Amino acid sequence: MSRHTEDSAAPAVERTKEEQVPIGPPVNMADGLTLDEAFNLAMVQNPRLIAVRRELRFARARRQTADQWSFNPVVSAGARGALPLGRAEDYGAGVGVSQEFEIGGQRGRRIQVAEANVRRTQAAIADAERLLREEVAATFYESLMLDELVSLAARSVEIASRLNETAEARFELKQIPEVELNLVKIQYERSKNESARIAARRREVRFRLAALLGEPSRSDLRLVGTLRAAKQEVARETALRIAKERRPDISALEARVQMMDAQISLEEARVWPNPAVGLFYEREALSVNGFSDRDHVLGFELSLPIPIWNQRRGQIAEARAETRILEAELSGIKRQIERDVDVALNRLALARESVDLFEKDLNRLSQENLEQFETAYRAGEVGTLEVLRAQEDFIRISIGYQEALLEHNSARVEFQSLLGGEIPEGN
Repeated sequence: MSRHTEDSAAPAVERTKEEQVPIGPPVNMADGLTLDEAFNLAMVQNPRLIAVRRELRFARARRQTADQWSFNPVVSAGARGALPLGRAEDYGAGVGVSQEFEIGGQRGRRIQVAEANVRRTQAAIADAERLLREEVAATFYESLMLDELVSLAARSVEIASRLNETAEARFELKQIPEVELNLVKIQYERSKNESARIAARRREVRFRLAALLGEPSRSDLRLVGTLRAAKQEVARETALRIAKERRPDISALEARVQMMDAQISLEEARVWPNPAVGLFYEREALSVNGFSDRDHVLGFELSLPIPIWNQRRGQIAEARAETRILEAELSGIKRQIERDVDVALNRLALARESVDLFEKDLNRLSQENLEQFETAYRAGEVGTLEVLRAQEDFIRISIGYQEALLEHNSARVEFQSLLGGEIPEGN
């Protein structure tokens, strides 16, 4: 039984056994989707990842090809006759077989190239999985934030509706002018429009998340989870060490360098062309002055091309140049990781400070302020502008808090991806 329900759309791409990734126990998506379950679905059903995994079959096929003999035996046969053609007693015929042999350890070097390519492909798949996990997590957290914003928007509409009812009642009693009533009505309409806008944005992000999970037809995903600000910290040097050890894109580049080193050795081994060894048998009949003579010849031949014009200098220079490019790229990625770690740690610290600011004072104060102004407005102690301002402050601070939580979670997701996996405990 699959993780998704029967009414969900099945992936359009057929997967082989080696492309499958085991997932957790079957859970009905109607019960809600956790982040870990979203990861499991994406690892199995994401079309882009399936396509990347299929490169592994090609790499393994090249490894199988490298292990095979490159040349088959060659069988030759021929016949000849003397002129004029009427002299059938003068003829010759022969048959031979030859085999080309690789020298210089070409087969072993060719296998090294293919094996390095398999390792490169496996690392590239792991890197694609890393980037997909980052994208799924970021989209999942954005969806959670929008769930909260939808709730906030509904509350804003409810507050604006209560305020509108109070304003209409006070207007009927001639306690406020019509202009204040209009201000309240405008705020009420703005709250409803903002609620509709946020709901539309949530649907858009839900569709994006469903596509990442390989469930493009699902728009009713119900997510389980909350945005939270973890206080776990990682030292800069520890982060650098972990990233350089675990990042699969680094492993992929290192495998490509190994592949090109083996390719250089292979090209150097091919400088001397392969010899060919052959055996042949010939039968010849001649007629001289009425006497017939027949000969049987068994022979051996060796052919060895001489590398005069083509010494594969171009192929060797090309492979060495590509190796230098890859080494420079590898060095560049490692330097980029150092810069990225500094930026990510700074982003995490700022996001944490922002969340702390909201949780320490702003959330509580805005809530208390709104409640006090609503009570005072119903009692006729404050004007419309004051209570509208208190409402706007509350909504703005509430939205700001959710955005701060999203920023912290997004920064953490990016940092985890930068490290190539989960942030280790105890650091």
